Amino acid sequence: MPATEAAVPAAVWCAGDPNSFPVHLALFTNAQWHAAALIPRAIKESGELIDRYLANCRQETAALVKNLNTVARDNTIELKGVIKAHAEQVNESGVLVRNQLWQTEAAAKRIAKELLVGSVQWSEAKKDFMAERQKLAQVRIELAARARWRDTFIR
Repeated sequence: MPATEAAVPAAVWCAGDPNSFPVHLALFTNAQWHAAALIPRAIKESGELIDRYLANCRQETAALVKNLNTVARDNTIELKGVIKAHAEQVNESGVLVRNQLWQTEAAAKRIAKELLVGSVQWSEAKKDFMAERQKLAQVRIELAARARWRDTFIR
């Protein structure tokens, strides 16, 4: 390109037919410069927008964590109450079971004592029965002998 053409102002390039190449080139170049000039400001604004969004997210996260902490604390307190009530119920049940075991043990000892007394009485009754049976057998033998003796004299 000659030096004279490079020094031609843009107004000259834009003069003429609106559909001509020099006019479109000048308008396109002008639009590129305007777009290029807007880029730093758009980057700065998008950075500020991202910073505001992140600050908002941090605030929402802090509120959620605080709410979660409150809910967790309330649930923990409620769970402690449930555990305490359950422990008291288990202790009461344990006391009742222990009392029933003591009563059952006392009843078992009384039954064992009665069974021992009954066993001794049964042994004595059995011994008395055997002694009476032997006496009865002896009396039967004597009666049979008398009956034979009588039958021998009566005939």
